[in-house]
Amino acid sequence: MSSGGGSSPQVYYVPWKVRGEKDPPAMGLVLYWFPVSNDELKRSSLRESRVLSLYSAQCVSTELADYRTPAGQKLVGDSKPPVAVLTEPDGTVIGKAESGGGMLRVEQVEKLVSSEVKKREEALDASLKDGGEKAKAGDKESAVKLFRLVLEQRCMFPKKAKEAEKELKKLGAGEVADATDATDTPSPVFDARRSARIERVMREGLQYEIAAHYAEAERLYALAHRLDPADPAPLRYLGELYRHHTGEWDKARAVFEAILKMPADPLSRAVAQHGLGKMTIHDGNFQKGLALIEASALHSEGARARPHRPLQPRLRRRVHGRHRPRRRGAENRARERSATARLVQPRSRLRADRTAREGARASAQTLL
Repeated sequence: MSSGGGSSPQVYYVPWKVRGEKDPPAMGLVLYWFPVSNDELKRSSLRESRVLSLYSAQCVSTELADYRTPAGQKLVGDSKPPVAVLTEPDGTVIGKAESGGGMLRVEQVEKLVSSEVKKREEALDASLKDGGEKAKAGDKESAVKLFRLVLEQRCMFPKKAKEAEKELKKLGAGEVADATDATDTPSPVFDARRSARIERVMREGLQYEIAAHYAEAERLYALAHRLDPADPAPLRYLGELYRHHTGEWDKARAVFEAILKMPADPLSRAVAQHGLGKMTIHDGNFQKGLALIEASALHSEGARARPHRPLQPRLRRRVHGRHRPRRRGAENRARERSATARLVQPRSRLRADRTAREGARASAQTLL
């Protein structure tokens, strides 16, 4: 479907956040983006990336930071912003993606993260192999040490951690914390050609949704999900389509619950919890629905970037006369599309994603 000559709709927003003082420490890797201006923050190619979005579900924390602070200056070093810095959770710098001509390209940042993840994966494969050889040779102590090193990386590599866990149990290595339950989930598709096809399908699906051709949008979102069952974005869009446009709430619930059971980026998790919360409230279970919406705020950037505002009074006002929304009229759809033309997104997506984006943007603008 042609976009009518306009800009292509954005699908894979990177969940950049501003770390708060009370946030738990990061696990895995931390990717810092140091922009130089509000204009860069709004226009940069780093705003959208399927690769970075998927990595954010695998313990790669994507964070906005101010290069003028002492902590920022330490990480940026002699580099000239804009710059992206990849670090260990303790702040040890692993690598940088530096700008050329004052512009930082998303491809540079994707390569920085992908290279490090691949390097770590290869190291874990070597540890698993060496551990197996040590175990066969009767060197239990060395084997246990190697397998435990793999198990410690369960956040980024749950499947390999599960392999290490099984080997440790065979060796009777005492206390072994269970690796994540998400080990049955297939690995995300990072192959460039296949990933590009998935992005094309998702953008076309969003174009059809914007045009209110919901059946075709559903078909394309479902196709994207089949192309990569480990990608939560197609499910997120399907869930909002069912909840907001077609009123198929049973399908919406199933989709949102599937997101919460898989490794998912913060935005997808927040949208799923928010959607489930709203439907639960409309079905009459106010407290449970409120809890889900508040949980979604914990995964959203707004919860980190501005003081928490109690949701209960506002939601109570909306619960009176609650109803299940069905298809919207042409006038409402036209007004929605007009109101969101700048982002080229339907209002349903804007409202859900805004919960997890606006706070970071507003907070970041106060830093720049």
